[in-house]
Parts: sequence; C-alpha cells; structure tokens
Amino acid sequence: MAVTQQRRRTDGTAPYLVIEGTLDECIREFMAKPQSTRHLYEIETAAQPPLVTETLSAEHVAELARLREFL
Repeated sequence: MAVTQQRRRTDGTAPYLVIEGTLDECIREFMAKPQSTRHLYEIETAAQPPLVTETLSAEHVAELARLREFL
C-alpha cells in the first residue's frame, strides 16, 4: 500500500507531495520533521479502521508513532 505525506501550502493552493512510501516510512519521515512544523503536514492513506483514517493529522501521526514504539 502506498501512502503519501503532504505538506499544506500557506499560499492558499493545494497540498503537494513530500514523500510516497509505506505508512511506517511516512510516519518516520513525519517524526523526523521539527516539532514546530509538524502541524503543516498530514498523511493520506487508505483507511485502516479503527486507528487509521484516510487523512492523518499531526496529532494522529504522533499518537501512531507512540503506539508503534510501545509495541
């Protein structure tokens, strides 16, 4: 499954692709970003209920990263 990590543009235009890879790869790339800029990113993927929705906000990605480390 391919997922994409996108960054929201501040100029009012559509988001653009930053990385395409597995959900794990996108989470790792997201967590490597400075915490102060993470709110600018989201991950889009096929829904994987109950934990993963189609669009993952910064808060969701951080929580999934914590869960991944816990397991």
